[in-house]
Amino acid sequence: KEVLQSAQLARAFLLRGLRVHKRSRRLLFGLLKLECGLTAWLLHRRQDLPAASGIDEDSVAAGEPAALVLSALLETFGDSTSRSTGEDRQLLTGLLSAAQACPPVADKFADDLRARLAALPAEVEDASMLSVADAAGAAAADPDNEVVAKLDAADGLDATREVWAASRDTAGVRALRRYCQLEAASSRSAASIARVRREFERLAGRLGPGSVAFWAAYLEFEDSWGDSALVGELDWRARKFLKPELLNAYNVARLCPHMTS
Repeated sequence: KEVLQSAQLARAFLLRGLRVHKRSRRLLFGLLKLECGLTAWLLHRRQDLPAASGIDEDSVAAGEPAALVLSALLETFGDSTSRSTGEDRQLLTGLLSAAQACPPVADKFADDLRARLAALPAEVEDASMLSVADAAGAAAADPDNEVVAKLDAADGLDATREVWAASRDTAGVRALRRYCQLEAASSRSAASIARVRREFERLAGRLGPGSVAFWAAYLEFEDSWGDSALVGELDWRARKFLKPELLNAYNVARLCPHMTS
């Protein structure tokens, strides 16, 4: 119940902003992550919903709200607000990542998003459009690209685990996030959830102090797949682990969370 109330409150704030800034990519992107997260959460925990949840369960489970938001975002590519190829690439990369975490949306949009990415001309990217957590994982030169490609090409969960085991010591947040999505979505078992949580804990010492994106991914995992009761503790740990100069960026990221408890 608390998760649904928080999601509905976050949606209300985002929609209020969109009434004023109707084509804002930042607001639409935040709303997309919220809707994808709610869909993933509902698919995983639908049996736990209260009798009067206040949401259209069938619509959300089918990814319909998320699909509408993603369609609105894609329409912005014809606007003059699309300032650079680098910005478009960052946004498309973020959209693809959000869609892949939500199977109904991935089924409808993943191929189109990959095609749009492939069609973009090469350009040096900047990190001005997305939040710190999203922009940090979107640069085309990110070495995680190779790891993510290998994870996506792996044939079965055992192969995915082998790829990750060979890459974890140098992998960044994007690769970690993709592995977690594949691991958790493949079986949705308690064992897989525990395995993913161990990977986050294993990498907390290396990535935690200098990466807002790491904590955003960990919080997202617990809300979407793991135990939402742990979010408060994780938020406290993030504030203790992060370098002081990153706390403002972290606070901004938490204002529009993927999902809150």
